[in-house]
Amino acid sequence: MEDSGTNLEERAINLNADGMSALAHGDLESAKKKFEESLKIRTGLDDRKGMSEGLFNLGYIAHEEGELKKAEKLHSESLKICEEIGDKDGMVANFSRLAVMAVDVDNLEDSYRLYDKCLNLKSEMGDKDAVLWLLHRMGTLAHNMGNTDEAIKLYKRQFDLARELDDMEALAMAMAQLHIFLLAKKKRYEGLMLLLCSHEIFLRLENDNFVQTSREIDKFKDAGYEEKVINLQNQMSAASFEGIIDTAMDALSLVEI
Repeated sequence: MEDSGTNLEERAINLNADGMSALAHGDLESAKKKFEESLKIRTGLDDRKGMSEGLFNLGYIAHEEGELKKAEKLHSESLKICEEIGDKDGMVANFSRLAVMAVDVDNLEDSYRLYDKCLNLKSEMGDKDAVLWLLHRMGTLAHNMGNTDEAIKLYKRQFDLARELDDMEALAMAMAQLHIFLLAKKKRYEGLMLLLCSHEIFLRLENDNFVQTSREIDKFKDAGYEEKVINLQNQMSAASFEGIIDTAMDALSLVEI
């Protein structure tokens, strides 16, 4: 007796779940077989969303195995289906993977362009948390490409959105990046203030980024500013989160970056 469409659909779903479990345990070969079986069933059922999911998963594995051309092909096929059925989440997922692969081959311009597509889609969808992450990622890419003005613009947008969402980690990350541009413009005091603000937040959140900000602070101490740094750090330690944010905003408002 042939399986009904419902039974086949359930089998495809279970195979995909088994593939995800194998992937989580690092068994790429087993995961690939499960995803391929699931994709075959979903193709037979003309399950377009399921097909795009299967292609995405196989693209992910191909990338993990270092087969970049194959991965790009699979993600592009998945993306095409997502665009045809209007699956915006699927489009973002594929654009993001293609952006990661572009970085792998040092094509920062392509990666930036692909993340920009993600940003536009997530903005349309009202997913502000995703927008926050994308602004930071794109700011880093712009900085690495030497596009300072664009990087500053993106980090400042991240700063403002993080304030709106009360996301202290993202706020501190934006501060830590913006302090670099202040120092480049010879705004040492304002840059130091942003650095100390970000450092204090990382410390309170027990975020590992405090290690990097500590190194940056030590550079100021080694340059002869140890007493000033210690005094300012004491002020930060006694301040509320709101006080820290106000200090950061004051530092940013004093200069045009």
